[in-house]
Amino acid sequence: MFFYPALTMFRTGKDEPEWEGFMDYYHPDLSPYFYYFDSWEHLKQIILSPNPIDTKNVRVEGPKFYDRVRDKTLRGWADLIGSLGFSIPFNGKVAPFPPDLIDAPYRPRLPDVKVPRPSDMEDVFPRVREWRLNEEERFRQIRKVQYMRLTHLELSALQYRKWMQEKIPDGMLVDFPKEHDGMDSLLFHLNEVIDGLMRSGSDAKQSMGVFDATTVEWARNATASVKKYEKISPQGYRTFAQMARIARFSHSALQFVSSSKDQKLLAMKAPLKESLKTSVRIAYPWLLSKMYKTMDDLTGSFSGRGIVFVIEDDGYDRVLQTIAHLRKNLACDLPIEVFYNGDYHHDDPNGSFQRGDIRLKEQRRLDLASISNVTTRDIHHAYDKFWEQSGTTEHARSFAIVASKFAEAIVIHEDTVLLQNPDTIVSDSERFKSDGVYMQQGPLSDESGHSQWVSWFLGGEKFVSEASKSGRYFRNVTRHEMNAGFMAFDKKRVSVLHGLLVASFLNSEDARKENFDWFLDTTKGKGEQETYWIGMELAQAPYKFVNNAVGLVAQASTNSEVCGPIVYLDENGAPIRLQSKAWDFSKLSEVDMVYQLQEDDTKVAVSERNGLFCLNGSKGTGRVSPIGVNGTLGFEETVAAAKGMLKIANVRKSKNLKKFFQS
Repeated sequence: MFFYPALTMFRTGKDEPEWEGFMDYYHPDLSPYFYYFDSWEHLKQIILSPNPIDTKNVRVEGPKFYDRVRDKTLRGWADLIGSLGFSIPFNGKVAPFPPDLIDAPYRPRLPDVKVPRPSDMEDVFPRVREWRLNEEERFRQIRKVQYMRLTHLELSALQYRKWMQEKIPDGMLVDFPKEHDGMDSLLFHLNEVIDGLMRSGSDAKQSMGVFDATTVEWARNATASVKKYEKISPQGYRTFAQMARIARFSHSALQFVSSSKDQKLLAMKAPLKESLKTSVRIAYPWLLSKMYKTMDDLTGSFSGRGIVFVIEDDGYDRVLQTIAHLRKNLACDLPIEVFYNGDYHHDDPNGSFQRGDIRLKEQRRLDLASISNVTTRDIHHAYDKFWEQSGTTEHARSFAIVASKFAEAIVIHEDTVLLQNPDTIVSDSERFKSDGVYMQQGPLSDESGHSQWVSWFLGGEKFVSEASKSGRYFRNVTRHEMNAGFMAFDKKRVSVLHGLLVASFLNSEDARKENFDWFLDTTKGKGEQETYWIGMELAQAPYKFVNNAVGLVAQASTNSEVCGPIVYLDENGAPIRLQSKAWDFSKLSEVDMVYQLQEDDTKVAVSERNGLFCLNGSKGTGRVSPIGVNGTLGFEETVAAAKGMLKIANVRKSKNLKKFFQS
C-alpha cells in the first residue's frame, strides 16, 4: 500500500516526516487489531504458519473495539453540538458526557507567528498574506524533496491509488490482462529486431528466425484483449506506454512486410493492420477521426520539407517578421504552415479575449495566406474534438507537427531569430541525416530532473537509451534538458512519427492533470519541450542532442551582469539562432561578444528580464566569461542578420503584404 505524505505531515517541519504516525493502520489504539508484514515472503510465512492465523483474536475483539470507537465518536459529536445549545440524545442520554466517554476536542496549534495588531486592518492583510506565501513556499520545497525520492514501486502505487480513488468511466482501459505481464521486454526487443531488419534490408528467409507469424499473432491478441475499450484511463501512463509501443511495432512491422514479395510475410499484413488500428485508436483516440481515417491516410499526406509555426494572435507580428527575414535575408523559399489553436474556450482573466474569440484574427489569417507559399491552418480541422486534448497553444505544438503536410517538418518558435537558412541548417546536420531528428539542449536549470519517473514511464532503466542515461536530466543536473525553439523531424521514419505521437499524448489535457506536473513542469510553460525527447525514447527512435554549447550575446562589458539573447550553435560550433522575447535589433547589431552560459555541467545563474536573459557573475557557480569576439564565431552573420531584420522590421505596417514579398 502506498501512502504519500500529506500537508499535515509537512507541518511537522521535518524533512522526513514520520508518516506512520498519521495513518490509522499504525495508530497505537488500532495496532492490536492489525497484522503487519515486512515483505511478501513474510506474509507467506504468516499464512502458512502451523499456528492459528488469528493469534490476536481480531475476529472477536475487533468488532467490539470498533463499536466502542463508534460510540465514543457519536458521543463526542453530541457533546459538541450540545455545547452550542442543541440537545441531541445518544442511547437515551444527552450532553454533557463524562470526559472518559468522549475524545477531547482537537485544538490545532496555530503557527508560531506573531503579527502585531495595528488599528488599521489594511496593514494586517499584507503581513498575513506574506506569511501564507512563505509557508506555501516552505511546503513546496519539502514536497519537492519527497517527490524526488519516489521509487518505481511508489510511482506505480500512485497510479493505482488514482484508480482506487476515482470511479473509472465505462469504456476506459485501466490495465492489460495479467497474461500480458512482462510485455515491456518483449515489445522493446521486437522494435529493436524490426529496426535491425529494415536497416539491413533482410530478406524473408533471414527475417523468419527473429520475426514470424507467432510474434505478429501475439501483438494482435494483446490488442484484441482490450479492443472493447475506447481510450486509456487518465493517469494510466504505464498502460499508455505499452499500447504506444505495440502501435509502433505494428506500424514498423507492417511497413517491413509490405515491402516484401514473400507470401509468408505478406500474410502478416492483415493481423498487423488490425493490431495497428486498435492500438492507435486506444492510445490516440483523437488521431484517426476527421481528416485521417487510417494511418495510411496520415502518412500519405506527408511530402517534402517545410517550416511550421504554431502561434496565437500575439505572435503574429513576430512570425510575420520572421517570414520576411526568411524570404528577404536568408534566401529561404521553403513552404510554410502557420497553425493556430481554434478559439478560446475560457475567458481571459485579463479581459483581452472572450470565450469563442479566434486565437488568430481573421484579417491576420488572410494577410498571412496572401504571402506566396504560406498556408494558415486551424489544428481543430485536423482532429475531432481537439479542444478536449490541448487547451493551450503551447501544448498544441506537437499535434500541429503531426498534422503538418511536410514529411520533414522544421519547427520554429516565435521568439527565435535565425542567423542561417533553416533549410541549410538541417541539410548540413549529420544528426538529422542519421536519425531524422534535430533537437538542441537548452540552458541548465537550478532544479534537478526526475529520472525515476521517466525510467518508470519507459518500463524501467534497462529500456532507457545510452543517449538519455548520459544526458543531464538523467544525471540529475537539470530539470530542463532541451530547448524547443528550433527542431526538425523526419516523419517518414515510423519511429520518429510515433515519438511525436507520444509527445502529443504527454501534452494532452488528461496526461497533464494532477501529479504529472511534479515531473515535467507542464503548467509552467517549460515541460512541453521535454516531451519530445521522452517521446523519442518511448518510440525507440534514435536521437542525440545537437551540441550542448549555449552562450549569450551582448556588448563587451566590465559589469558583473550582462544581458542579451541566448545564442545556439550548430554541430560545428557556429551560431545558428538567437532566442529572445525582446527583439531589439538596433542593439543586436552592436553585439561583439559571446558569454559562456554553461560548460559541461557547471551551472551559471540565469534570470529573464524584459525578454532578455541575464547572467550575473557574482551568483551561482561556473564561469561567466567571454569565449568569443567579433569575427571568431560567425558574428558577421549575427550582425548581418540583425541589420537585415531592421530593414524588414516594418513589414507588419505594409498595406500590401503580397506586393512586399514580391518586391
